[in-house]
Amino acid sequence: RQATANVIAQIDADIVLLSELGHGDSLDELLKDLAERQVHYTFKSIVEGPDSLRRLCILAKFPPVKVDHRTRVKFKLKSEEVFVSRGFAYCIFEWQNSYKLHFIGAHLKSKIPTPLGQTDMRRYEARQLHYLVDEILKKEPEANIIVAGDMNDTFDSSPIKEIQYRRAY
Repeated sequence: RQATANVIAQIDADIVLLSELGHGDSLDELLKDLAERQVHYTFKSIVEGPDSLRRLCILAKFPPVKVDHRTRVKFKLKSEEVFVSRGFAYCIFEWQNSYKLHFIGAHLKSKIPTPLGQTDMRRYEARQLHYLVDEILKKEPEANIIVAGDMNDTFDSSPIKEIQYRRAY
């Protein structure tokens, strides 16, 4: 926790995405560690997805204009309905100069084997993430979007390519 607080304090970013935030008091303890380093985030939002042990969290120095975390996203794999286990963090931030940023946080399935296939699960989660980006771009073709997080894969893998593929609008 101390190492995480040190890195965040050094970077001093306006917006931070945390993945694998534990349960209980872990966020409050981190915020206390940051305050001791003179770093303060006035906005905090935990994504309460199906996985309650490895949660996503957004910290920001100012509140977003909209919070729309996606916690009940599901897909069908091998005739089974499966939830994106950590959901997706989604906030829209807007600055005084009217710059608007769609900030999406994700933590895709790990490479730990599963009966449904860890690569297939990650690919399907990535596809759902892509659908969220598509949804934004359909409404706002020139949207500024950041997709951040732990994708648990390499840049040339099929799950990452699934996120990157962009359709013309």
